[in-house]
Amino acid sequence: MLCIIYFFLIFGNCWSQSITWQKTYDGPFQYKEGANSLCPSDGNNFYVVGYTYHTTNPFIRYLYVLKLNQYGDTIWTKINGWEGQIFGQTSVSDGNGGCVITGDGDTSFTARFDSNGNLRWWKNYGLRFVQCFDIKKAIDGGYIAAGMRLSGDWYGYAMRIDSSGNLQWQHLYPSTEYRGYEGVELADNGGYVLCGAVMDDILDTQQVLVTRINESGNISWDKRYTIYGIDGNAKKIIKVDKGYLIGGTTGDTTGATSVAYFMKIDTSGNVRYVKRFHSTKNEALWDMNVLSSNRYLFTLTRDSTFEILSSKILITDSLGNIIKEKIVTTPYSAGYIWLNSILPAANGDLIFAGHSELTDNDSTDVYVVRTDSMLNFPPIGIINYENIIPKLFKLNPAYPNPFNPETVLRFEIPKSTRVMLSLYDVTGRLIDILLNENKLAGTYHYKFSSQNLDLSSGVYFITLQAGPGFIQTQKLVLMK
Repeated sequence: MLCIIYFFLIFGNCWSQSITWQKTYDGPFQYKEGANSLCPSDGNNFYVVGYTYHTTNPFIRYLYVLKLNQYGDTIWTKINGWEGQIFGQTSVSDGNGGCVITGDGDTSFTARFDSNGNLRWWKNYGLRFVQCFDIKKAIDGGYIAAGMRLSGDWYGYAMRIDSSGNLQWQHLYPSTEYRGYEGVELADNGGYVLCGAVMDDILDTQQVLVTRINESGNISWDKRYTIYGIDGNAKKIIKVDKGYLIGGTTGDTTGATSVAYFMKIDTSGNVRYVKRFHSTKNEALWDMNVLSSNRYLFTLTRDSTFEILSSKILITDSLGNIIKEKIVTTPYSAGYIWLNSILPAANGDLIFAGHSELTDNDSTDVYVVRTDSMLNFPPIGIINYENIIPKLFKLNPAYPNPFNPETVLRFEIPKSTRVMLSLYDVTGRLIDILLNENKLAGTYHYKFSSQNLDLSSGVYFITLQAGPGFIQTQKLVLMK
């Protein structure tokens, strides 16, 4: 059982008091939890929105919401959903201390909690296989969300609801191969601007996509951008003076290394400025925030080694010159820390959330860190843990998933036995036996690359066979 004691430190500065700490939060099933979004609440409190997996069935996951105070103490937690696949991906303040949430469900959905944790609505809109990654509050009090839908090919998706959660419209934006949105922003003079990525059969390169839609969801214009080399995407969009700031990840000309970038476009989609953050490691942008007219904040994941995945936080000026850089990593020889979301605090502190695996036991927790304005925070205090030899055979969820081109398959075996990992396509055809050998009791990571098998985008299944009759299968989604 993982037991972590954290210490928070209070620092003074010239205008306010900083409160800094880092904490993990175990879920109700003490298995797999993570955070994808941060949202302000009442006073200095805030919400952490994500997911929790059921202990006995990794195909069952629930929406997981925590309300924390400024010191990271838990005020309340909620899990909601049914025995299906529910991820809380994004959230926004309702303006009254509560929050509105959407994400990845069996159908398109939204949920609203008040400040006391009461579920005010949970509404399903009937469109299956939808994932929403960003939601914003509209001028009239309603909400606009953007994402994608897997429907043979990936289609772009957007929906508009009123202030009570009633659906006003939802639209699919087709593609011959892939179109998906991950950010949405209110446009000047009405309508909305979506950002994401697109790939078609004609040009076999994933490009950054920015789409302007009107109040009814109809496309006003589409713009495609090749930032650098191949396989670019756009993760976030923020309105700035006379245009928009867009951030994401792009590959180099060989596809060997991915780096984060941001660009500025005007209200017609014309590029005004592009900045790439060069790195010798694979890095990907997950969130960004505009702190002031000349101070931007970014959080990136960083592939440090095979066993360790770190996060990088950057503070830059408006041209991308780095003012402060911080690597957030596990203090051990394995595991990872993944920061997905940013929330500036009222006193100038910065809050980041995601998930962590601080030892090699494959049990992830919600991870939240609060820094001062220059990214300082206290170290982890004491970590004690019991025996990490697994008690059961288990195939843990692959991460990342969806993936491109690599993901890590993680499995546990409580005793020495022969282990087989097999890959199947969506029709059940065996594609390859990835692993077939004897293993000692323990926890294992298998790094899988789609490039080795020249796989196309789509759904696949990985099966673990181990011990006397143990078989477990999970879905993988390759998204090029």
